[in-house]
Order: sequence, then structure tokens, then C-alpha cells
Amino acid sequence: MLDLLDWRWVFWINVPVGLAGTVLGWFLLPPTKDLPDEGRFDWKGALLIAPALTAVVAMLNEGYAWGVTSPTLIGCAVLALILLTCSFAANAAPRRPSSTSRCSAKARS
Repeated sequence: MLDLLDWRWVFWINVPVGLAGTVLGWFLLPPTKDLPDEGRFDWKGALLIAPALTAVVAMLNEGYAWGVTSPTLIGCAVLALILLTCSFAANAAPRRPSSTSRCSAKARS
């Protein structure tokens, strides 16, 4: 394949594989219905952890070039620390029990 095409064409093999996986998943996976609150996507956690990890990766990738006393590096470190703390605090907060939990089902029987 590399003899016929440029080396960049190797990356295009992922496009049909991804499309085939999407189509197969659409038809073969059962739809999810009536999820309890615990089963839903955690938007708050995702919105907190994504920029926190981006700041950590930026520090690790560019820290040597920026220097230890760089305001950008210090800002990324502070931002990452604040967002990670908020993310862990948000995930550690107790949730109200739902009526479909295992404990309530066992208590009824």
C-alpha cells in the first residue's frame, strides 16, 4: 500500500473502519431506555475534568520550554489544581438515593 500511495494515506484506513463500527453499533446495540439518575452521563464531571487534564498535559509538554517560574506554567498548575479539586469534590458529594436502588429493592422484599 505504501508503494502505491503516499504514507499519509495509511491514516485514511480508520475512516471506513470507524464508519463500519458506527453503522454496526447503530443496528446491533440495543437502545438504552429508562436509565436511573446514576446511569446518566456526568456532564458536570466531564466539564471539570477535561480542562483540568488539558492544563496538566500542557504543563508536562511545555513546562521545560516555559520554565518553572513562567506565569503560564504557574497559571496552568493553579487552574489544574482548582479544577481537579472541584471535580473530586463534585464526585464525592452524596447523591440522593433513588427508588430503584438495590438497597430499597431488598428492603421491600
